[in-house]
Amino acid sequence: MNKTPKYILIVVVFVILAGILAWWHLMAPRNSIPVSTPETNSSSISTSTQSESIALSICEKIKDNTKRDVCNSIVNGNIETCEALPVWQKLDCYVSLGRRINNNSICDRLNTEGLRYECLARLAQDYEACKKATLINYCYYDVAIIKRDSIGCKNITDGSIRNKCYALLERNPGYCQKISEAVAKDDCYIQVAMLANDFSICQNVENDRWKDMCVAMVKGDIENLDCKNDGGYCEHLAAFSKDASVCEKLENGDDCYYRVGTGLLGIYPLESPRGW
Repeated sequence: MNKTPKYILIVVVFVILAGILAWWHLMAPRNSIPVSTPETNSSSISTSTQSESIALSICEKIKDNTKRDVCNSIVNGNIETCEALPVWQKLDCYVSLGRRINNNSICDRLNTEGLRYECLARLAQDYEACKKATLINYCYYDVAIIKRDSIGCKNITDGSIRNKCYALLERNPGYCQKISEAVAKDDCYIQVAMLANDFSICQNVENDRWKDMCVAMVKGDIENLDCKNDGGYCEHLAAFSKDASVCEKLENGDDCYYRVGTGLLGIYPLESPRGW
């Protein structure tokens, strides 16, 4: 008579233990294959590094709400702000963000085929993609500058753009001399002087005010920079040197702060695409 209850008790205990083991198995973490989520759907990436923290603080100095939001979004890896921008600004925003999160597929969000290929060319550093870009010569220029590849300059059919490409990448002012348009030629000399850290190259600049500006920029003489009349060059110096204090000398420093803030994260190459 006593055997039956013991048998039932053993079965009950076994069932309870089995239930506990099953529950533990379901709740325990597993090494399953993760579901792939496109990086562009991520609202943000870590901003814990010191560079990111400094970049965000610089972005906050931007007065224009849209530009400030774009700057913050690129630093944080947030794509939504790019979506609302005009087409060419959207392209630059996607390229900056794509470089930030290391994801070329972000270019698929552009509706125009030529812009998609230009975006892909700049992110993948792919000359072949430039063949279908909207502005082919500038695309070749961008990729060559980003890759630091002077051989790529040969793809450019426009003489002025091609010579500037060679001048910057080879740090050779002789190519600037081949540029016919006076302003573009002076601009070329100034950029080469900056990149070569050689203020003697500034003596080739024909515009006297720009010549003085060139020397001050190469020497890092911020106090003598005429940023009110030549704000663009002050902006480029700030971006080149990653020095936001230069932006303070500008009447409107928004673009300057934007370039320095995002530039701190290595988003832009040393020579900004398409020059200054």
